[in-house]
Amino acid sequence: MGDSYYRLGWMKILACLEEKPDDLTLHGIRHTVADELKAAGINEEVRADLLGHTLESETAGRYSKASRLSVLLEAVNKIPVVTSSVRPARIILPIA
Repeated sequence: MGDSYYRLGWMKILACLEEKPDDLTLHGIRHTVADELKAAGINEEVRADLLGHTLESETAGRYSKASRLSVLLEAVNKIPVVTSSVRPARIILPIA
């Protein structure tokens, strides 16, 4: 699904940006989220579940309770909102 999102969503979002930072990539954003979750003390099972990663051990991957929505929501709420000082702006995405 990542390829579809990249092609159908991310490229359209980038096209609408007035300034296009060269280092703004989906992989970079995902890496930053992983780092922030780890720094916030979120365990590896929850981080893997949110990021779509698999875990090495059968027990950690198959029998984890990390996929409960309340656990995932708690983790997501610990990600810093780096855009909190940005003024809202109307965005109109072109229809393909």
